[in-house]
Amino acid sequence: MPLIFLYVVDTCMEDEDLQALKESMQMSLSLLPPTALVGLITFGRMVQVHELGCEGISKSYVFRGTKDLSAKQLQCTFPNTGARIMMFIGGPATQGPGMVVGDELKTPIRSWHDIEKDNAKYVKKGTKEIGTGGTCQWKICGLSPTTTLAIYFEVVNQHNAPIPQGGRGAIQFVTQYQHSSGQRRIRVTTIARNWADAQTQIQNIAASFDQEAAAILMARLAIYRAETEEGPDVLRWLDRQLIRLCQKFGEYHKDDPSSFRFSETFSLYPQFMFHLRRSPFLQVFNNSPDESSYYRHHFMRQDLTQSLIMIQPILYAYSFSGPPEPVLLDSSSILADRILLMDTFFQILIYHGETIAQWRKSGYQDMPEYENFRHLLQAPVDDAQEILHSRFPMPRYIDTEHGGSQARFLLSKVNPSQTHNNMYAWGQESGAPILTDDVSLQVFMDHLKKLAVSSAA
Repeated sequence: MPLIFLYVVDTCMEDEDLQALKESMQMSLSLLPPTALVGLITFGRMVQVHELGCEGISKSYVFRGTKDLSAKQLQCTFPNTGARIMMFIGGPATQGPGMVVGDELKTPIRSWHDIEKDNAKYVKKGTKEIGTGGTCQWKICGLSPTTTLAIYFEVVNQHNAPIPQGGRGAIQFVTQYQHSSGQRRIRVTTIARNWADAQTQIQNIAASFDQEAAAILMARLAIYRAETEEGPDVLRWLDRQLIRLCQKFGEYHKDDPSSFRFSETFSLYPQFMFHLRRSPFLQVFNNSPDESSYYRHHFMRQDLTQSLIMIQPILYAYSFSGPPEPVLLDSSSILADRILLMDTFFQILIYHGETIAQWRKSGYQDMPEYENFRHLLQAPVDDAQEILHSRFPMPRYIDTEHGGSQARFLLSKVNPSQTHNNMYAWGQESGAPILTDDVSLQVFMDHLKKLAVSSAA
């Protein structure tokens, strides 16, 4: 069976954007296998199904956009066949069952607050819920080489059948898919794991703990719960799980927070949870429901490295004192004589410190005697372009400086170790104070240790 690609294009967009989309689609056609079948559907107020095989004339079938058609009413050329549907949308739906806003521009689109207060005009309660099905078979629309899915197992053993000491448990995945060459393939993956008793072999379990994978798995569970539960409830659940982990695997004396110690295999896990709590996956303030869904959708399918970047962005510093280097995602890293490059996966941000920004405004980079400054300004731009060209979906590119309105994207991500409340404290590190009431990582860890060692917990 040849591969089938269906382009679904929204024509209600600016001419410049539509022209750029046409060019991208033409380029993508040249990359498809020569035996591939291609279909085109365009829609505005009317839906047009184009017959691409007609030579000399443009032929299409036209449907009213306001009329709902059932699947049985539409002729299907390749029934029960997989296809890659690529949809290019120019804006929110204003007609049909997916309508979220009216035609008039003065009408604001619904927000999270509107949905929570049942004040969203076009939002209807779901009548069919898709959730835990109790099955061992799943279908996925498409797989890419980087697709990473999370599968959770609950170990249930009877009291009269204890876990066998030294035994191994096996899990087998059978994946059936159609390759880009058109071949149908089956891939079998078998995983074996040692059984361990949580009471007597706690050290073995701790030694095999993968804190990075565990952080991603917990994050996906939290996002799943966030779809049906209130935000504060999800955060409380996440905090309870973290406290239980600290109580189970931490080393401490009861009611003595200063005695708490974590082994190396757990040391970064609380830090991941701190940044997860502040991430757009769980915090919906200043994000639309569509933005939150977009962020969550990609997080649920990216690999471990990219998912960690989404939770805890990477920060690089550029200065005259040496080559580019990774620095802490902390307000103390924001210095006047530095350029910072932050990668959040969804955004690539270049931030110029106060001194660097003043020099750039004065045009020093255009003077021959300041060529080294020009190279310093260009270095993060080159690195950012490399990321932009290699990542899909393409991140948003932001160039900002000290005092710039878009510097808020950086300030909202860094750990607020220095705020307006403690900026004049004795021994406080240099850096940019963050105007926020959010707790810092240090305060978060202090409270975590106090709760973990408490006798009342």
